[in-house]
Amino acid sequence: MTSLVSPTTDTNTELVSAKKLLSTKILDIIPWTISIKFWGSFASFTTHDSKVDTRTYDYPTVAAMRGMLEAIYFKTLKDVGNIPAFRYQIINVALSKHPCPELSSQPLERQLIGYNGINHVLNAKREIRSFPISPSRKRFQRSTEVLLDPCFIITTRLAEFAIDNPAFKAKHMKILERRLQRRRCFHTPVFGKSKCFASFATISDEDRIIPYNPDPEEVMLYDWAYNEHGIRQHALYFIANVKDGVLHCDRQKACNIFGTKPIKVFKGAGINA
Repeated sequence: MTSLVSPTTDTNTELVSAKKLLSTKILDIIPWTISIKFWGSFASFTTHDSKVDTRTYDYPTVAAMRGMLEAIYFKTLKDVGNIPAFRYQIINVALSKHPCPELSSQPLERQLIGYNGINHVLNAKREIRSFPISPSRKRFQRSTEVLLDPCFIITTRLAEFAIDNPAFKAKHMKILERRLQRRRCFHTPVFGKSKCFASFATISDEDRIIPYNPDPEEVMLYDWAYNEHGIRQHALYFIANVKDGVLHCDRQKACNIFGTKPIKVFKGAGINA
């Protein structure tokens, strides 16, 4: 494994309380909004231009964050056509300090992990007698870039409710909050790749946002567009604008609270992401 230089963060700036900032700006203003902290040992959010040797974004994509949230709680209504009871609208994601203080890695520190594999699918009828496989037979070497000890605070809003009823909305919000308190999930959330497991919890008074201002701005995968049959069509991208450690992902009015404009997404080819 090869260590890479981590992006520079302003260590002289006082860290901002995540709970104080988000409560003042979003949680106390926009209804049905909640902030959740995720942390783990590794994270890999594959960039849209990676094909063989994968590289990772600094921050999780909207598609990855939605998958992490749906791993905690998601509901479909079978009585009305098996449609989702609500959808997660990602407002922003903030870089935070890892809850384990003994970790020595810097924020967004990277590492290259190399591995070997077999470059073809075994045929049980033809190749069952050829075991063990020769080390030099149809092998390949790949590398994956990962983030070490990642910790992010995702602020999301429950939107597009199937039933426009305050009691219905409050019901699902309470279920989500209860599952967060009890640390329950349908399956373990992952930071991008399936081997990068993540823990989760509600934010506390001790959580801090790390000031991080990358330069220059980069094109980042936003999400995938689907047709009415649920078939993936093409990728959507946006210009990632990280300000003081917070990446704004909202396409609507929530970003105006922070003094920034809602992001604009644009269509891209269906390349590997």
